[in-house]
Amino acid sequence: MKLYARQASLFVRKVRVMAREIGIVDQIEEYILASPEEMISKLPKHNLLGKIQALILDNGNILYESKVICEYLDSLHDGDKFFPSDPDQHWSALLQQGWPMALVGR
Repeated sequence: MKLYARQASLFVRKVRVMAREIGIVDQIEEYILASPEEMISKLPKHNLLGKIQALILDNGNILYESKVICEYLDSLHDGDKFFPSDPDQHWSALLQQGWPMALVGR
């Protein structure tokens, strides 16, 4: 998999943390885009929104939006899931992704 990212993006950081937590960081090649100009020239072919980030899967499919990418990555391992299959717990986990960082851990 290939992850197009900006170094300082908090959304990319969330994806990186997920990859590390589930032990698949070595399966993702990162392509760091250094400038807004580079984003404008390279990202639209990978992310129709033209924003960071984009994850190119090995089959050529493209995922964007950190919430979608994190849920996809969670599906790739056999350990405890961050997004449980129980519907109530699943939707709760999805909602928690939208919380401001100030609320996390309260």
